[in-house]
Amino acid sequence: MRSFQIVKRVKQVMAVLSQPSSLASINDLPWNNVLHAAAKPLFTDSKVMISFEDLCERLGLPDQVTCKPLLRGDLTPGGVSPRELTILCHLAGHLQPKRLLEVGTFRGRTTLNFANVLPNSEIRTFNWPQELCSFPVGEHFRGTAFESKIIQVWGDTRTYDFSQIPKIDMAFIDADHSYEMVHVDSAKVFSRLNDDGIIVWHDVDRNHLGSTRAVMEFCNSKQLPFHIIEDSTLAIASRRLAKS
Repeated sequence: MRSFQIVKRVKQVMAVLSQPSSLASINDLPWNNVLHAAAKPLFTDSKVMISFEDLCERLGLPDQVTCKPLLRGDLTPGGVSPRELTILCHLAGHLQPKRLLEVGTFRGRTTLNFANVLPNSEIRTFNWPQELCSFPVGEHFRGTAFESKIIQVWGDTRTYDFSQIPKIDMAFIDADHSYEMVHVDSAKVFSRLNDDGIIVWHDVDRNHLGSTRAVMEFCNSKQLPFHIIEDSTLAIASRRLAKS
């Protein structure tokens, strides 16, 4: 590499580092691709990968799907797949958490389905303020019978005071998938999680090695048993998995 190219590259890196808020940009720096590659072996590790049926057995749940999702509207690109939505509804519907927290409302299709299978639960969903989003946040549950039972929380997880949120029994994290922000969101959610609570992450796969690595590191740091559910991009962690 010529000297002027080195200078240009250094300036680019310094420009990113001078803006701490630009976490996604830091996540895209070339050397992180090498670091994130450490997450690849997870997808062939039989101790990490788990089938839906085995997961249900470990959690003491039936493996026959009875809590079916409301597939309302078109399946938005980047959203959870029909199979993933079925898994989430099955878990929530049978576990019946008293309080559930979702980080990353997006268009609210998953939120709507949680509300459908949790008629007596307190459901909170967290998202960037609407003025910072290019899509209608929560559009799938707005104007429905479920809207009144969903508590919308607006803010930035890096600065929001999560002590305002009561202790929760289940969480679903599907927001900023950068390595740094998955660490932030996981830590904030874990601070409000009851001892036997469950966290589920979306987009833990070979196409999101940064977020996968963050989930792996976070769970290991908390000695929190976790698995990646086969034929999905969902990861799940709970101390309940260690007791089964």
